[in-house]
Amino acid sequence: MVRTIKSLTNKSKNITILLIGLITIIAGIIGLGIYQSNPANAESLDTKLNVNIASVLALSVDSCNTSDPNGQTNIYITPNAGGNSQSNQCQNVNITTNASGGYELSMETSSSTLNHNPVLTPQATIPSTASTGVLAPDTWGFAIPKSQSNLTSYADIFSSSYSIETNTPSSSQIYTTTPTTTTKFAETDTYSGGTDSYALYFGANVPGTKPSGTYQTTITYTAISAPDPLPTYRTFANGTAIYYNPNTGLECTETDYDNNTGSLGTGASGTGNNTGCMKWYTFNDDEYSDRVDMILDHSTTATVAWNSSGSNATGPSELTTQLWTDTDGWHNKLTRSDSYTFNNTSGGGSINYTINYVGHKARLISAQEIATITKHPTFDEAAPMTSFYLETNSYDCDLCSTLGRGNAKYGWLFDRTLGTIYNAEAYGSPNNSDVIDSGYWTSSPVSDTTNLAWRMGPNGMLSRNTVGLLAGVRPVVTVQKTALKYQNGTEVYFNPETGAKCSNYVEANSDTGNNEGCMKWYSFNDTPQSDAVNLLLDHNTTEDVMWNSSGSNAGPDELTTQLWTDTDSWHASLTRSDSYTVNYGGKNFTINYSGHKARLISANEIAQITGHPTFDETTSTSSQRIYFETNTNNCGDCLPLGQGNAKYGWLFDRTHISDCTIYGCPNNSNVETHGYWTSSPVSNSIANAWRVSSSDTGGRLESGRVDNVVPYGLRPVITVSKYRL
Repeated sequence: MVRTIKSLTNKSKNITILLIGLITIIAGIIGLGIYQSNPANAESLDTKLNVNIASVLALSVDSCNTSDPNGQTNIYITPNAGGNSQSNQCQNVNITTNASGGYELSMETSSSTLNHNPVLTPQATIPSTASTGVLAPDTWGFAIPKSQSNLTSYADIFSSSYSIETNTPSSSQIYTTTPTTTTKFAETDTYSGGTDSYALYFGANVPGTKPSGTYQTTITYTAISAPDPLPTYRTFANGTAIYYNPNTGLECTETDYDNNTGSLGTGASGTGNNTGCMKWYTFNDDEYSDRVDMILDHSTTATVAWNSSGSNATGPSELTTQLWTDTDGWHNKLTRSDSYTFNNTSGGGSINYTINYVGHKARLISAQEIATITKHPTFDEAAPMTSFYLETNSYDCDLCSTLGRGNAKYGWLFDRTLGTIYNAEAYGSPNNSDVIDSGYWTSSPVSDTTNLAWRMGPNGMLSRNTVGLLAGVRPVVTVQKTALKYQNGTEVYFNPETGAKCSNYVEANSDTGNNEGCMKWYSFNDTPQSDAVNLLLDHNTTEDVMWNSSGSNAGPDELTTQLWTDTDSWHASLTRSDSYTVNYGGKNFTINYSGHKARLISANEIAQITGHPTFDETTSTSSQRIYFETNTNNCGDCLPLGQGNAKYGWLFDRTHISDCTIYGCPNNSNVETHGYWTSSPVSNSIANAWRVSSSDTGGRLESGRVDNVVPYGLRPVITVSKYRL
């Protein structure tokens, strides 16, 4: 819908500026995910409910002089017979919209010259000012006070503030010519709600000899609501390991994987296994996709021909038949609706086939996808191409055969492969296969041949091979991202002031005391069923604060007061509605987080992260501290681990100015701090609470006096919707 409001500029001892507005409406969508929880042995499917809310926008313009007629802005000038006279007036441009993507506001004039109306003979005009500055005699111009919010750089030429002037002989206020082409002067990129108003000033300087009457032009304002931003989702890096059970359609744990003996008794990653909790690698993920592709870390069939006929013209018939056999028993959540087509007949080739994955549970990776993973600069599976090593993106790699186990950039792409000649581990794969499989086939033929297809080899090379060669079947599944939990310690970059994920993190944003901008967070204790994830900041927002200065552990009074101070200005989307209650060891208090933006981590949550078998904050005593590395109350050999080598280094990241990295955390703090407090008092004490410390190898959860003067700080936890990540 478009609505245009026009008005004119008049002058008969006055100038009237009349207005134009444009209204645009664009539709938007808000998605609400519904998770269905089902009992064991029952079918579990996800569905979505979408509430569609249209974008609406309204534009209005009114004069700062409330006595002006509706739709007009009048500038009144009484000429000075002996010199010049200058007056101005302002108008407010008002925009109201619910658009999630914000809006753009622009202006233009039909003519930069104010023309006398009715036409005189000869015609009288007031020309626009020729440059930015004070108005010269017999000119007019406009200005936008640049102190207003949301202005574009176009407004930088103006002063910060302007005032109304009437019949002044001279003025120091700066104006410029009104643009005759559409010029954007304000914009937003997020939902703001309410009404935004912008003040614009128009002024004219005329000599005493100027003919009386009305001088006019047309000003056009255009407001456009920006398209709603595309929904974004968590992004998985290439080669991220995921433990997933395709039989249940659910994520599983590394422990489940370790306990899976496999269908052949050779373990979860044994060649030929296609059941239970298995290891997968993500690839070519996109933040705008709500699903992620994952390739299995081993082959479900060791050897099969791509096409035993010796021709690549009709596709990988034996390969896909074996793929269906290996995977069609998997969970219905994995059912596909896509296909893969290769056709080079228009260019004179003979290859023309489609692999129809519809109704099946898995697919094959293509040669083009592998080249995308390695960022090959020229590879095109539809054109004649040579084989290439993943490590170098070329046919040559002098050092590839000596990279050593796990050292190849893309070793995960040929994990658990083995040739009669090539040892995958020597070429940098994490593991050899338990049988000779010669790698695995892709779905792609070699376009300039009649009998070759692309194979991922155990030497880390994507190679051209005859389709009758025997190689493995390696399934790819596509999984809803919301079904995959955030692993403990996953780095997330999030700006709590805007309530959005961010990409402009800098190291200084992790300095102790900082609570602004794009910061690094660590996820913890997530579940696939949860639509939100808890994030622990990677540094303390306050360097040193007592848990309770009274010396009593009957509640963290100073700690929570500081928490509100540090975080209550954060984005409204982080507002909480939960609480934490203690009723043990003679202590009874509740921390009411409702209405606040952040909370504290508890001692039990830390024990859950490390998987401690017996710790319970309601009964565990001060002697039952937890060394993260050993998950016991002692640090074992207590030898230095080195930077980033602790199992749970992220839990005590930036907790000491010099020793943190010695003990295994990723980074030292920029100031002297020893750790941070939890929300939990120690059960057998009236004066101690649990805190995280870097004071030993691998970090630990320890008891400390609540009024301790040794610097222990505050580390906020926020809970963020996964749809915001």
